Amino acid sequence: MVIGEEGYVPAVDGDSVILSIDANIQSIVTKYLEEACIDNKCEERPELA
Repeated sequence: MVIGEEGYVPAVDGDSVILSIDANIQSIVTKYLEEACIDNKCEERPELA
């Protein structure tokens, strides 16, 4: 495909999508998720890395 040219690329079974977010946003979300689990006495806390 030439740059600037539009076209259709069919899906390929087995391919996956990887999404990423800004590291600062991720750390803030992780902090508040952990606090929410503590405040709401979650039975099982998600593994956050």
